[in-house]
Amino acid sequence: MSINAMSRLTGWDRGTIENWLAKGCPVENPYREANEPHELDLAKVWRWHVEWSKAEALRAAAASGMDGEGGFEGWMGIREPGKAFDAQLKLMKVAEKTGLLVMHDQLANALELAMNSIRVNVMTLPEVIFREMSGFDDEKTRAWRRMALEQCRTALVSADRDIAKAMEENAGADDEPAEA
Repeated sequence: MSINAMSRLTGWDRGTIENWLAKGCPVENPYREANEPHELDLAKVWRWHVEWSKAEALRAAAASGMDGEGGFEGWMGIREPGKAFDAQLKLMKVAEKTGLLVMHDQLANALELAMNSIRVNVMTLPEVIFREMSGFDDEKTRAWRRMALEQCRTALVSADRDIAKAMEENAGADDEPAEA
């Protein structure tokens, strides 16, 4: 997919995606001509972004500890960054188990972004229909618009309900103990 298509689908800014390409984000056509658009694979870009974000967060956290303002090094008096990181990780796990910290699933966040993009695009369809049918009788075009709006709303409510049910079932499955 092109940078424009990825930007529309994910909500990421074109400039951000182009910056990622300069930082090593995978491209399907690395030896393209100057006027040829980049071809990106969403799954590969997503995986790269997750790994790159982790590395950046770790680098920033370790660097911020150098001046005594936080980070891993020096946290709770622990001087070794790896041990300080492990201690923070254990603290987060305890907070998660006690309900003080709620972890958010990246897939759920990505799905929410995609659904918002779909919602925006679907709800513009009735307006496009209304504009494109401008040569027809006004009452008829308004009726078509109302019908299209109702169908879009019904489809989005149904999709939202199905996704919520699937996410709830999936969350419940994670809580159940695994069978031996």
